[in-house]
Amino acid sequence: QGIVYPRNEVFVDVVEKVSLVISSGSTVGAPNAVRHAEIEGQVDMKAYLSGMPEVKIGFNDKLVLPAQFGVEVASGADDGTASSSAPPAAAGQADETLSDVRFHQCVRPAALARAQANAVGSRGLTVSFVPPNGDFTLLRYRRTPPAGSITPPISVSLTRMSPAHASSRLSFLAKVHAKFPTRCTAKTVVVRIPIPSDFDSTQLRVSAGSAGIVPLKAQLVWTIRNLRGGDEATLNAELGLPVIRAESTQQETILSPIRVEFRLPFFTMSGLRVQSLKVHERSGYESFSWIRYATTDGGEYSVRSQ
Repeated sequence: QGIVYPRNEVFVDVVEKVSLVISSGSTVGAPNAVRHAEIEGQVDMKAYLSGMPEVKIGFNDKLVLPAQFGVEVASGADDGTASSSAPPAAAGQADETLSDVRFHQCVRPAALARAQANAVGSRGLTVSFVPPNGDFTLLRYRRTPPAGSITPPISVSLTRMSPAHASSRLSFLAKVHAKFPTRCTAKTVVVRIPIPSDFDSTQLRVSAGSAGIVPLKAQLVWTIRNLRGGDEATLNAELGLPVIRAESTQQETILSPIRVEFRLPFFTMSGLRVQSLKVHERSGYESFSWIRYATTDGGEYSVRSQ
């Protein structure tokens, strides 16, 4: 209570990790299909506030507590959080509900009950709490949407080319398409394509970024530092093979899972947004708040051949 900061500030980071398994079409131009999707998110905060002020944070309508939300602190829990599991969506209906919602212990059950009651008929949920000093995670959540209801933020397609000397050469065209809003730019997009380990020469041409071979991992690594929403980039690759291979063997090797890594600031897959953030303190001092958003790959963001 006696802590005093020369500048009172609150920092909020809404960070989501998206895991997707995408199957590529077997014919040229066929769209990719999402086979599995999961979004894990958290709202991280840094509070540098004098005294013990009350903070009120308002979310949009993507954060909905189910009617049977059991707000209680589980005995013996490591983090002392209040938690809930949202009910499953009806058959044929896109699931936009955030499930496994877990709040930090500074959010009291009574405050959540009030927030839930006040959210009826409104456009979002507003939660009040007295934050601890420094860093903490206010909220954790998860969303598992039906596979067909989600659009990959970054799509990767690969087309096998067939040169005349296909038995000793392997060539393909890879395309990366940014399907997120044009106002956003993905940072450090990395596409990892498995290649035969016994290649003896390479020719690589990219329209954006840079590409190279990692022999120890038998990977072609394509890195694009900045990829704007709506943009498309291409990579043409031709590999020389010392051993004559059957056509089917080449295709099986090159269409092993392609993995994608990225960081996408100012964007969330779930659509969760912070609509308001207010600090209430008896002395009425001035405070400053900062809110950021980001989506990253969840470690399993891959494109697989059908």
